[in-house]
Parts: sequence; C-alpha cells; structure tokens
Amino acid sequence: MSNYKISSRAYSKMVLHAAKYPHCAVNGLLLASAKDSSNNIEIVDVMPLFHQNLHLSPMAEIALVQTEALASANDLQIAGYYAACELFHDNTIEKAPSVKIADKIAENNPNAAFIIINNTILEGKGNGAALNIYQNKESHWVPTSFTLNQIDETLDAVELLIQRGAMKDLYDFDNHLDNVKLDWANVHLNRDLQQLLAMY
Repeated sequence: MSNYKISSRAYSKMVLHAAKYPHCAVNGLLLASAKDSSNNIEIVDVMPLFHQNLHLSPMAEIALVQTEALASANDLQIAGYYAACELFHDNTIEKAPSVKIADKIAENNPNAAFIIINNTILEGKGNGAALNIYQNKESHWVPTSFTLNQIDETLDAVELLIQRGAMKDLYDFDNHLDNVKLDWANVHLNRDLQQLLAMY
C-alpha cells in the first residue's frame, strides 16, 4: 500500500471547492510530484474541475489534457481524483460522482488516490481532516490512510479562510469555461494560504 501525504494547499483547495458549492457535488484532480515513489506520495496541489458537468464528457477530457500539460511543465503528475457528494450523508465511493474519471486516472497511474470529502466532518460534526481516501487495488477502490501536513495549522487556516469567505475566490474549470480569465489553478489562493500558515 502507498503512503499518502496531503499538503496544506491541496487540502485547503478541496475544502474551499466543496464549501463554495454546498448544495452541489464537486470534483477535481490531485497533483503530486513526478518524482514521488510508489510507496510515498504527497498530494501537493489540486485542480478543481466541475460543480455542474461532473461526468466523463468532452469538457472533462479537455480539462484532463490541460492539467497533464500544466503538471508536466511543473514536474508534477496527476495522482488521483477528489469529489464531494451532493447529499450530506453520502460520503462513500458508491455515492461519489464520476467514478469513471478516477478509474481512468488509475489506468495510467496505479498508485492513484481517490479522495471523498466527508461532508459530516466538513460541517463541524467531527474532528480532524474532512477526507476519506481510497487506493485502487485490483480494479477496486479500497480505504487507506493518509497524513495531513501541519494538521492543526492547516485546519485552523481553512476555518479562517471559510470565515473570510475565501471560497468565493476559488475557481474551477466550470468557472473558467464561463470566463477564461478566471485562473482555475488558483495561484492567488496559494499565496493567501502561504501567508496565513506563516502566521502560526
């Protein structure tokens, strides 16, 4: 089994994506260093995809191609898929949108991760990181474990970002399709998060 680490940046963007569209399912792509070994994988960033067109469609194919190009230029690789389900208690693979996208990624990266954002924890009904993570084994997604970098600082920073309404400044590929000037890599949020974490 692979050991997964999740960076503060990646975690924050996933949570902000779900928080921006609390009544919609959302999904996105996980990015890791291209130099990571199969045993140790750190999810360093994410690319938010959709909150409307979540299925494997021509737009999803375009987003995957663009993400692959961006990742390659930055010595990264697509390392998996994340999703938040539409309904509050649906926090499992079986209820997740567009599992086919995750399966497609796993065909090219056998160490790919599938992350489900746990809505119950996200809404303050539990403690810790609001994620469930899975790894592909013999064409099945099975639960596995992960560590979140700077967990206390990251959770505090995300809570503060949500209080500030920072989720409105996160853009996914749907937003980018509506206005190509919107940066769905969300470089502006990277800077804000870095500054915030430096305060702790």
